[in-house]
Amino acid sequence: MLHGYLMMQMAWGVMSPSTVHGIAKAAMTDIAAAKRGCELPKLAKLASVSEGKFLWRTLCTIMSKESSLPEALDVTMPYKGGNQKASVLLPHEYFADMYEDAKAWATSILPVSTKLPEFWESMQNHPAMQDHPIKERRGWKDICVALGLHGDEVPIAGAGKIWRRSSLAFSWFSILANAAARGTLDVMICIWGVFEKFVKEGTMQTFWSVMKWSFECLLRGKWPHSDWRGIQYDPTSPEGHKAGRDLAGGYCGMLIQFAGDLDYNCKWLGLPRWSAAVSCCALCKATLRGNCSWMDMRPAADWIQTILSPTICAGSTCPLFQVPGLGTVCVARDYMHCMFLGWLQYLYGSVFYMIVYQLIEEEPLENLHEIWTFIKEYQSRDAEIMGLDQAMLVVWTKYMKATDAAHRRIRQLLDLNCTLASMLDEYSPRYGVMAVPEAVANKMQDNILRMGQLHVQLFEHFKTEGVQIFNLTSKTHFAIHSIVFARYIHPALVWC
Repeated sequence: MLHGYLMMQMAWGVMSPSTVHGIAKAAMTDIAAAKRGCELPKLAKLASVSEGKFLWRTLCTIMSKESSLPEALDVTMPYKGGNQKASVLLPHEYFADMYEDAKAWATSILPVSTKLPEFWESMQNHPAMQDHPIKERRGWKDICVALGLHGDEVPIAGAGKIWRRSSLAFSWFSILANAAARGTLDVMICIWGVFEKFVKEGTMQTFWSVMKWSFECLLRGKWPHSDWRGIQYDPTSPEGHKAGRDLAGGYCGMLIQFAGDLDYNCKWLGLPRWSAAVSCCALCKATLRGNCSWMDMRPAADWIQTILSPTICAGSTCPLFQVPGLGTVCVARDYMHCMFLGWLQYLYGSVFYMIVYQLIEEEPLENLHEIWTFIKEYQSRDAEIMGLDQAMLVVWTKYMKATDAAHRRIRQLLDLNCTLASMLDEYSPRYGVMAVPEAVANKMQDNILRMGQLHVQLFEHFKTEGVQIFNLTSKTHFAIHSIVFARYIHPALVWC
């Protein structure tokens, strides 16, 4: 019966193959336990629940009794169609609860406590740490856990299909747990989710106000005396009894990085539109054209000298930026989206175009098949854009005309890309590195700026020939920002 049910659910697309496989494995484990005489009371109780309109509520009640995690806070949230209760999982409550569970603390919050001072040493010159109030606290480097806040739209129905439906999901994470290469399910801790179509004026302001309160509690490391609205707790209430006590045995948490793509930063954090011709960047005063153009990739370019101070929030009205020490310099430029799914897509696509349409004389589709077969054989594994740097250099070298100056520039650009990828990999968090050493970071910054200069030259060269390749977008600019900040925190620690 179970086999038929699972296969039918997969055939209808209700369950993924991995979900079906996981349930089947769990079932076989329970069957083996039952054969040994073990009873399965929880499973029996689950199966005995009557299916009806209250099924969801009943299952949630059962689940809440089996879990020791804090209950969500019910917040009256303004939605289109009227105010509704929203369940928000508070970061400071989960931080405190996980401290009481040694395994959860080591898995999701602080794998190795001795890494804390090392991390803060690498961050000490980060613009966000200038005059940060935490530095006034004695021994703060040993007790303060660095945290990140992530937001993104997540497909929850019809994944991979044109009719898919996505929910805007928010979560928080410990940067040190992320550095320890913990799995996503262990690192990312859910806060709240919402469909964008229900968001109206006041929805996000309410949510961010709750987050401001929760992350301020984390920064103090103490249970609050009042709720997120500023209403004092009754001293005789459970909240009142805890007020002022340590959250987690003296540990506190500092929100130091925002992780999300450019669209998220603009729509939900209220930062400048990345594609704007003027004021496109919250980290500097770059523009599309003019003296401060981000297309000027020289080391002494004007925009590089205009990195904003940590107190400037570029006009954002997001209440979260009112948390002490938080500013737009805490907004990480997601290297995954900006470099691998941004800049390099334009670069690699242009290289493919030249090989397929200009350098091989056969039919374009045959040419594409030829070079793609070559790349897959060279990689000896599935080719993903993040790992294509060496393969692209080799395939271009194979087909390029060495006497052509533009071709030599392309090869130099691809070579610099390989060097940059190699340096990021050599000083990777998986080897215990939190930030790239200063000398290496300087080389990386020089490297990526030279890449940018070459790309601009190629864009202008082919533009004069009437060929629209080697285009650039502002994602190139934001990828450079990620590398500039790599001396403080490795890009891999904060990409989506």
